[in-house]
Amino acid sequence: MKKLLLCGAALLALPIFAHAATSPIILPTATGTYNEWTPKSGTTHYTAVDETPCNGTTDYVATSTTGKRDSYSIALSSIPNNAFITNIAIVPCASRASTGTGSSVLNVFYRYNGTNGSDLGSYAPSGTTPSALATSTWSGLSLLKTATSTLEIGMVYTSGTKGGRLSRIATQLTYGLPPSATTSAASSITTTSALLNGTVNPNGTTTTAWFRLSTTNPGTCNDTFGTRVPASGSTSIGSGTSSVAYATTTTGLIQNTTYYYCAIATNGYGKGYGTVQSFTTAYTPVTTTITTNITTNQTWGISSSTYYVAANISV
Repeated sequence: MKKLLLCGAALLALPIFAHAATSPIILPTATGTYNEWTPKSGTTHYTAVDETPCNGTTDYVATSTTGKRDSYSIALSSIPNNAFITNIAIVPCASRASTGTGSSVLNVFYRYNGTNGSDLGSYAPSGTTPSALATSTWSGLSLLKTATSTLEIGMVYTSGTKGGRLSRIATQLTYGLPPSATTSAASSITTTSALLNGTVNPNGTTTTAWFRLSTTNPGTCNDTFGTRVPASGSTSIGSGTSSVAYATTTTGLIQNTTYYYCAIATNGYGKGYGTVQSFTTAYTPVTTTITTNITTNQTWGISSSTYYVAANISV
């Protein structure tokens, strides 16, 4: 865990991951699974903690019962589908709920696709006016984002006798994308070889690429069907953010045979697959010349004749 101070609407300070992207600061958009704290006014929880600045005691949710949690839904529209979330950073604006002798320990947590992450923070505020606390960061995650993924962030009153107040909570996410692979048409096709072509967008992370090849159609591209081309090693694509063409020659093919192939690439966030395409190797006919003879005898005539016949047979 890493804690870094955030005030007002300033950007969250996050660990830097090479080639990773960060989301904007995201505030709650709905009430989450846990509704165990009490809003200062009304009954809607997330509207008490979704302000851009921390507004102290203007509105908040509070509890005096240890173990109680409150969570809020986060929109993931800024994260591309198929990205992997590697960091979740949460900054709360919180305080204890009452004055006097005693303590209050608060933690923040996230809930991804219905499963809670660990509690982090161990905040021990001394006052009763919520203020911006240090950022808590979960790093080294590998959470696949899909169209149906859900994220909640929240706070738990872990221990103590003075309760807790939460006036604002926000998050910022660090994520990366696997490469985008495209299978292109094969070229330089002969009876026994072909040049396999593809393009790959590394999406900002160091990427390598290769192909798979088979005489059986796999339906969809994967990294287990047929044979790998090349058998070992791969083509370095780089770490840019635009498509790069690459090609590999495959040999030892059978003439007049249909082959299925696809482009595959990988980086630190996963693999990308192109569509399955096909080509048919060239065909060279084999010509065989057969010569025979036919002799005719004319028993009533003057002479006999021999005729020669040549036949060309292609196979």
